[in-house]
Amino acid sequence: MRRRHAILWAVVSTMALGCGASSGGAEPEHARSSGDELGPIVDEEVTLELDGRSVHGTLTRPGDASRHAAVLLIAGSGPTDRDWNSPLLPGTNGSGRLLAEALAHGGVVVLRYDKTGTGQSGLPSHPLAWDDYVAEQTAMLAHLRAHAAVDPARVFVAGHSEGGEHAIHLMSHLGDAPPPAGLVLLACPGHSMRDIVYRQLETQFRDAAGYQGEQLAQTMTPIGAALDDIAAGRPVDPAQVSPIPAVQGLVQAFMSPASLPFARAILPFDPAVELRALHVPVLIVNGAHDMQVSAELDATTLERAAREGGNADVTLVVPPLANHVLKLEPLPIAEQNPVVVQSGYSAADRGLDPEVAPTLLAWLARH
Repeated sequence: MRRRHAILWAVVSTMALGCGASSGGAEPEHARSSGDELGPIVDEEVTLELDGRSVHGTLTRPGDASRHAAVLLIAGSGPTDRDWNSPLLPGTNGSGRLLAEALAHGGVVVLRYDKTGTGQSGLPSHPLAWDDYVAEQTAMLAHLRAHAAVDPARVFVAGHSEGGEHAIHLMSHLGDAPPPAGLVLLACPGHSMRDIVYRQLETQFRDAAGYQGEQLAQTMTPIGAALDDIAAGRPVDPAQVSPIPAVQGLVQAFMSPASLPFARAILPFDPAVELRALHVPVLIVNGAHDMQVSAELDATTLERAAREGGNADVTLVVPPLANHVLKLEPLPIAEQNPVVVQSGYSAADRGLDPEVAPTLLAWLARH
C-alpha cells in the first residue's frame, strides 16, 4: 500500500497550488546558432516590477531584424517555472524552454515567465489571488507587444495545463488592452479544477491502488465534499478527508492561507463554459498519451464548447505519441507508470514530440 500511495502522490503533487520557488535560474542573454535562414536565436532576460514585486521571464526570438508573430507562454500549476521545470520533479530539460526555442527557430517570438512564487519571481505581500496572475500576464503581454521584434497585430496567448485556464481567463480580463490575435491551449483541462482533481484521484485509487465499489465510493465521497467546501469558503479538516498523507497534503495545499483566494476562484472555474464566450481563433493541442489531461475527455470538450459558442476558427490536434508536457511518450496511457512517466518530464534525454512545434508554427502562420 505504501507504493500505491507513492504513485498517487506523484500524480496529485503536480496539481497542488504550492508557491515554493524553483531552484532553476534563468540563462543570461546570449545568442545561439539556429542553423536556419533567420540566423541565431536570442534570449533576452525580462524583469517587470509589479506592486513591489519582480516578475522575471525570458524572451526568445529569431536573430534577424524582422517583426514576427509572438506568443506569451503561460506555465502550468504549482511551482512550475518558465521552462516548465519543477522542484517536485527531477531534471531541468523543461518543455517550456524547448518549445520556445523550437518556435523561435521557426520565426516566432516567445515570452515565457516565472509566474508569481516560482523561479525568480516573488510572492505578493497579500494572499495570492487570481488578480495577481492577471496583473503579471497583462504586463508581460504589453511588454511582448511593444518589443521591436514583434508584429503587434499578431500576438497570441498560449497556456499549458492549468496555464490554459489562465489563458482563457485572461481573455476576458484584459480591460482596455488590445485583445490577442488568438488562443493556444496546450494540454488544457476541459472541466473545472474541482472535477479534474476528483477524476485523477479516482483513477489513481481505482487503477493504481485497486479500490473498487463501496471502498472507492467511501474514499472519494469526502474528497469531493472537501473540494466543494474549499470552493465555497467553508472550513475543512484534511485529517477528516482521508487518512492518506498525500491526499491530506493536497487538501492542505488548496487551503494554504497564502493561496486560498486563488484556490477558491479556480476550483469551480469551468474552462469550457468560459471558452464558449470567446470569439478568437483557437488551437487546442493535447497528446493522446497524456495521462493527466485527456484528449478524449478534455480536448474534445473544449473544441465542442468553442464551436457551440459560434466560433468558426477552432482547430484540434491530437499528436498520437505526446504526453502531458508535449514530449514523446511511446507507451499508451494504460501501460504508463505515473512515477516513471512524470520523473521523465524534464529528463535530459527527452525531447518534444516531433509534431508539436510544427503544428503550432503552421497554425500561427495561418493567423
